[in-house]
Amino acid sequence: MSPQILPNEVFINQKVFLINGKPRVYQVLDIEKNILFELTENKQYNLWQLFFQSKKPFTMEFEYNGNQFKFIKKSKLSSDMLGIFDKNNNLIALIKKDFLKDIEIFDKDEKNLYTIKSTYAKRNFKIEKSNQEIASISKEFAGLAKEIFTDSDNFCIKLADNISLEEQMVFIATSIFIDCLYYDD
Repeated sequence: MSPQILPNEVFINQKVFLINGKPRVYQVLDIEKNILFELTENKQYNLWQLFFQSKKPFTMEFEYNGNQFKFIKKSKLSSDMLGIFDKNNNLIALIKKDFLKDIEIFDKDEKNLYTIKSTYAKRNFKIEKSNQEIASISKEFAGLAKEIFTDSDNFCIKLADNISLEEQMVFIATSIFIDCLYYDD
C-alpha cells in the first residue's frame, strides 16, 4: 500500500454555477477548508441534458501530489458506473449501481471490494471491508438557500488510518457518484 497522503477527514464541495450547462466542479478540502485539489468535468453539456443530470456521462482528470487519476462515469438505462483509473489508464476500481440494488465497488477483476450501507434517506454511507468500517461519507447541510435553489452539495469523508492513496481516491469518487445519483436531478 502506498502511504496515506490525504488527511483522515476531507470535505467535498460542489461549486455553484448560476448558468446551466456549465461542467461540474468539485473541490476537495481539508478540515480547515483549504483546497487540496479540484476536479472538473472535461465537457460542457447542452440544456436538454440538464433534465437528466444523474445519467450524464463525464470524465474528470486530475493530479494530486504527483499522482494522476481519472474518473469516468457512464450510464445505461438500468445502471450507472464510475471507473477510477491511474495515470496509465489501468482500472483501480469500478463503482456500480444497478437498478434496485445498492452501490457496490469492484476491483479490476470484478471482485467485490467494499460493501456500502446507507440510511434510508441516503445522507450517511458506511463503506466496509470484511465487516469493518474503513470510510464514511455524509451529506452535509450546505445552507438553506443553496439547498433550495442550487444543485450544490457538500460531503464529508472520514477515512480510516493506513489506507492507500488509491483507496482514498475510490472514496472521493464514491462521494461524487453518490452526488450524481441522489442529488443532481
